[in-house]
Amino acid sequence: MSEYNSYANYIQGLYRAMYVDIACKLPSLRVDCERDLKRLLSISKTDGLPFFMITLPEFGKHFDQCLSNHSLSLSRLPHFRAAKRRGVIPQLFKGLLQRIFGESGELKDQPCLDSISFVRQLCYAVKRFGMRCPDSATWRQIDEFYKVEGEIEPPSSYWTGEQSSADSLGHRDLHDVLDVSLPLFRPFGSGSEAPLDRLSGAFFCVQSVADLVASELGWFDPAESRLKHGPGAVSDRRPGMTKYLPGWWPDVLESQFPLCDYGYHNHLAAAAGSLIHTDTPVFAGASKLIAVPKTLKAPRLIAAEPTANQWCQQAILNFMYKKVSHTSLRRSVNFRSQVPNQVAALRASIDGSSATIDLKSASDRISCGLVERMFRRNHSLLDALRATRTQFILNELDRKHPRLHRLRKFSTMGSAVTFPIQSYIFACIAIGCFLFENGLSPTPLNIRRAGRMVRVFGDDMIVPTTSWQLTQETLEALGLRVNILKTFGVGKFRESCGCDAYSGVDVTPIGVLSTPDVSRPGSVMSSVDSHNNFLSKGYFATADYIKSTVQGLRRLTIPSVPIDSGAFGWHSADPWAENRLRKRFNSLLQRVEVSVHVPLAKNVRTPTEVDQMLLQYFTEVCKPPLSREERLGTASAASNKLVRRWVPERDLGLV
Repeated sequence: MSEYNSYANYIQGLYRAMYVDIACKLPSLRVDCERDLKRLLSISKTDGLPFFMITLPEFGKHFDQCLSNHSLSLSRLPHFRAAKRRGVIPQLFKGLLQRIFGESGELKDQPCLDSISFVRQLCYAVKRFGMRCPDSATWRQIDEFYKVEGEIEPPSSYWTGEQSSADSLGHRDLHDVLDVSLPLFRPFGSGSEAPLDRLSGAFFCVQSVADLVASELGWFDPAESRLKHGPGAVSDRRPGMTKYLPGWWPDVLESQFPLCDYGYHNHLAAAAGSLIHTDTPVFAGASKLIAVPKTLKAPRLIAAEPTANQWCQQAILNFMYKKVSHTSLRRSVNFRSQVPNQVAALRASIDGSSATIDLKSASDRISCGLVERMFRRNHSLLDALRATRTQFILNELDRKHPRLHRLRKFSTMGSAVTFPIQSYIFACIAIGCFLFENGLSPTPLNIRRAGRMVRVFGDDMIVPTTSWQLTQETLEALGLRVNILKTFGVGKFRESCGCDAYSGVDVTPIGVLSTPDVSRPGSVMSSVDSHNNFLSKGYFATADYIKSTVQGLRRLTIPSVPIDSGAFGWHSADPWAENRLRKRFNSLLQRVEVSVHVPLAKNVRTPTEVDQMLLQYFTEVCKPPLSREERLGTASAASNKLVRRWVPERDLGLV
């Protein structure tokens, strides 16, 4: 309860500071700000933190849709009743909303952009605050996971391995397995009201785009791609156990990634080595369902993959990252940066030429049949995808559902191939729909030209407004679900990859993730980042409040640094006047140093056997000499620390 109270006090102080900034920016709303703050503090006593973390974000989604639709409507949320009997503007945020909408709810010709930004900031400030959601929310999310599973088209025998070895292994007989003579896609499920012939035309273009790009990817050879292990969890290893000792290696994986070639550093070690056999091979080859904190409303469900599958999936990930940049999708997909999507969203909010589409549980709704069709012209890659796919998932979170479940979906969040495969599929769908809607044939030249107007990063899509509706209908017909509350194609509001834009102005809210705590160095670093973000947007009182809470800990010395220094510290226009730091002159290095706390990410590596270290060296390092930073061994997840160091003044930009 004391921790809950500390969170409540911190959030209340945060909102007080934000209203001070709003009143300074819009002096005419000072009285409205005082009334809103009193209402919020009163509501917090009755509804508690869920109002700030769940109800306010829900109103934020409603507000975004109203901006897009040019009209404010009643949200039906608690504490957002209309101020007037027949009006639509609620009492809470009334002053700000009246600068955006008219009395009857119509969007003004020139709405106040500052007010739009302020409303969104108040709604989303603590949406992702670091509080564990209740178990009931986790169970509801697991119910949704299994519900989605039941809606997905079951995989064919090609994916389940129920065919004979002659049919399921190799790519010579793959035409019989995929039956490419059939009419391309088959619409299934509900949710699309488009005429079948229109969808069939869109499917033809989408399939043609997918076939051409799949052939452009070229032959997949695992030996030419890099394999590696990361610090993340796997389903068949406890923390600290080595991932470089071969474990369960299923036959389907052996068909594409022979154990002697990819499980050991050479064949001699493979001949001398032995597998870790188990009496329950299905459990050994299953992924594990994990609930990761996301918001107070619900967690995010991911799956820890088996070690062998995760190891070989990295080869496909590396292949996609290298090859897609040389195909007709090179202007549509950038796996390493969200910036192109953010720039496109800002541009679309001005000219309205593009729409942003967001999908619900996108990775959980991609069926094996869809992947099968999209990669049917690249048998080598399709075989590798099938080989590395995990067929079972182990559920130890909720006893109401089966402990072991055979997956229908292609992959879960947690698989290394999920992100590149879904980006590729959604890009092909968006381009194919654009070509069909504009009467263009799916030729290589037209695909490249259309690719310039499409941006895809995971499940964030930016498509031309001319094909916006058809793209949504096609996605729905293929078993995916469009998130209407986060999809925008009309009006001047756009949202993509963390960038929220209205009429060319970035109105992205700044999130506060946690209260600062000395025992949790990551929370202090997050507070410093939040301070700097608020300062950059002119929330000076809010930035000072966050800074004062950290300085109140009285155990840390965090310097004030110039805004463009790139150093860890409080951004300041005059850091020289604010700093009160211990100094010394280092005669050996001939420089002035200051004593401050600096962040340190410590990655612990557990030494392993020589053979395992050789496999790690040849796959991850493969260059002499071996530096201290490249020490071999099993890496654990990095732990953040704040340590006191003597740091050169020049490194802090104070010279």
